Amino acid sequence: MTYFAEIKIMANYFVPKTIKEFGELRFNEMFNEPIDAALHGNGSWKCDKVIGDESPELSRDTLLDTTTYKTVYFYQEGENDKDDWIFLVKTDDDVYVYLNASCNYTGFDCQGGGEVIYSKEFDRILVYGIPESVISLNHYQFLIKENLK
Repeated sequence: MTYFAEIKIMANYFVPKTIKEFGELRFNEMFNEPIDAALHGNGSWKCDKVIGDESPELSRDTLLDTTTYKTVYFYQEGENDKDDWIFLVKTDDDVYVYLNASCNYTGFDCQGGGEVIYSKEFDRILVYGIPESVISLNHYQFLIKENLK
């Protein structure tokens, strides 16, 4: 199930949570497996900034350092051979990081991997970094922008 960080989808509003409100320990427990796999190169991983973004190049280690996360915009807790692990967060340096990871029932060592996409521009990561299959941009983009003001 996908959660838009506090989101009450039925009420059609979006409220991002700070990592403290969300629970840093809870977040780390939910995403430990894919983050650990990405950091250790288990599986096939892609790490890029959004096309046309002028942000400085950042390493996967920097992007996946959960101690720098300050806001959780949306997430989906994954499970081997079922749902993908997905999140969009903002770091202390105001970099938006999107992760999408999946693996088969044996874990990331056998058949797994994902992508880590980042940008300093929220609009750019929404439009160019996150597949429409993950988030319905036409519906949520306005709601997300309104909460960034």
